[in-house]
Amino acid sequence: MLGQEKLSDKERQYIEEIFRQFPSLKEFWWVKEQLRSFYKALDKAEGEKILGRVLIACQSSEDAEMIRWGRTLSRWKPYLLNYYAHRTNAYTKGVHTKIKLLKRASYGFRNIEVYVKKMLLGFLPPLLMCLHHTF
Repeated sequence: MLGQEKLSDKERQYIEEIFRQFPSLKEFWWVKEQLRSFYKALDKAEGEKILGRVLIACQSSEDAEMIRWGRTLSRWKPYLLNYYAHRTNAYTKGVHTKIKLLKRASYGFRNIEVYVKKMLLGFLPPLLMCLHHTF
């Protein structure tokens, strides 16, 4: 199985047992490993093929979270493919950095709804926030 090349026999047996107990975890593992392959692809065409396989697998899954992950990857497809233009994914890195910053600033929130709303507000353009206050 992809991603298990560096595991010892004991580790491989352990992970196969976990996959038997939790079949959907095996699906998530496969997608994760395919995304690693996506970033190792030599060019955009190869990356698009890998990402296409991932999206098809996610859409055909019976796991609701896998389907949701596939939709997210589908929406982010152009940004993911931008990686091949400069071998960087600056937009994705910027979003990730902003989320980490907001997460640190939100330390101690116990209500998930407040946390999610804070994340969403963090991505609103400042102009929209100004317009809202004028009404």
